[in-house]
Amino acid sequence: MSLIRESVTGRSLEVTRTYLQRGQAVSRSLWIRVSPRHPLLKVAMAGWGGTMAKINSFNFGFIVVDGKQYIYDVLILPDGTVKERKHSKARLGSHTIGRAEIEELAKTKPETIIVGIGTSGMATVSPDAQLYRLEAKLNLVIVPSSEAVEKLNQLVDEGKRVAALIHITC
Repeated sequence: MSLIRESVTGRSLEVTRTYLQRGQAVSRSLWIRVSPRHPLLKVAMAGWGGTMAKINSFNFGFIVVDGKQYIYDVLILPDGTVKERKHSKARLGSHTIGRAEIEELAKTKPETIIVGIGTSGMATVSPDAQLYRLEAKLNLVIVPSSEAVEKLNQLVDEGKRVAALIHITC
C-alpha cells in the first residue's frame, strides 16, 4: 500500500488517505472536531490557507486579534500567527515599513499582503520595500490601518491567504 494524498477541510479536521491496494484506489477518512482556534487545527491547516486570524477591533494604540489585545504593531501571518513587529520603537512603533518586514511577510506565500499605515496614514513604506514589491511581483495593499482591518477581514471571509502588518498609532 502506498500513500497518494492527504487533505484537511473545514473547521473540523478531516484527514483523508488514499492508498493503492491491489491496483485500486481505496480511501479512508477520519474526522476530528476541534475548536476553530485549536493549535492542532492551525498546524494542520497551515499548508491549505487554514485558520487565518480575524481582527475583532482596532483603535489608536491597540488592536484585538482573535480576542487577544495587542498594544504594539503586529504582523499577522496566513496560519493565524500574530507576532509583534520587530521594528517597533517601544509602544509607538517605527513610522517606516522596511524591505525586511515585507520580505518576512512574503515568505509565508500569501495571495495578498496588507500594510496598515496607521490611523491617520502617517507611516510610509520605504522605497527599498516598494522596489522589492515590484521585483517579487507582490499583491501589496497599502492603506490606513482602519481600512486594512476591513480588507483583511473581508479577504479572510473569502478564504484568501493573507498576511498583514498593522501600525496601531498615527
